[in-house]
Amino acid sequence: MKSILIVAATDSSGGAGLYQDIKVSDRLKFWAFPIITGITLQTFDSLKFIQNIEADFLKKQLDFALNNYHFDAIKIGAICGNSQIKIIKEFLDKTDCGKIVIDPVFSPTNGSSFIENPKMYEDFFSQKVTITPNIPELKRILKMPHNSEIKKLIESALSYSQKKNLNIYLTGGHTDNSSEITEYYISKNGIQSFQKKKQDWKYSHGTGCALSTAFSIYNCSQNGIDAAKMASNFVTEYFSNLQNI
Repeated sequence: MKSILIVAATDSSGGAGLYQDIKVSDRLKFWAFPIITGITLQTFDSLKFIQNIEADFLKKQLDFALNNYHFDAIKIGAICGNSQIKIIKEFLDKTDCGKIVIDPVFSPTNGSSFIENPKMYEDFFSQKVTITPNIPELKRILKMPHNSEIKKLIESALSYSQKKNLNIYLTGGHTDNSSEITEYYISKNGIQSFQKKKQDWKYSHGTGCALSTAFSIYNCSQNGIDAAKMASNFVTEYFSNLQNI
C-alpha cells in the first residue's frame, strides 16, 4: 500500500487539517502517516484557538518518521509558528521523497492565523516542490495587492515559479465569478488551466486540505495538470456528498 506523510494541525470539528487529510488518503487508498504541528479548536465556521506543538517534539516526530517509515508523498499543511519552519525544512533536506506538496495555510476563511508572514514559506521553495495556494494566499506570497487582476497574478506567478524552481497549482475557490472557476497549473512548461462549474456549497470547511491531499496522491502517478484536474474533480464529488452535515 502506498503512503503519504502529512504534516499539519488537528481540527476539533473533524472537517479540516489532519483529520480531513486522513479521510481523503483512506478514500484514495493511501496510508497516512500524520505529523502534528498543532492542536486547534474549531467549528465548521471558524478557528478559535491554536496550541502549537513544541519544536523539540515536532523534530522527534519527523526524525521518527524518517527512520521508520517509507512514504511515497509528503503533504505539508498548517504550520503553527515560525519556529517550526526550520525543523520542517531540515527534514525535507534529508528525505529522498520526490513528491512534496505544500499547502500554504496562513489562516482559515474565518478565525485566528497560523503564520502571519508569507515570506517564511520561501525557506521551503528551494526544493522542487508544488505549492497549492488559493488566490488570496498566492497574492500574499507574491506581495501583490488584494485587488490585483487575475491576469497579472498569473503572470507574476509564472515568473516566480521559474525563479524559485517550483510548481504552483492555483486553486480557484476564491473567485468573484458566480458561475465557473478557473484553476491553473504553473510550471517550467508554462501556464496550463482548466475550468469547472463553481459549487454553491452550504458546507465547505476543509476543502483546501482535501484538495491539496488529493493532489499529493494523484501527483504520485500523474503529471501535474492531470493530477490537478483529478484532485479538483475528487473534491467536487466528495463535498457534494457532505452537504447534509
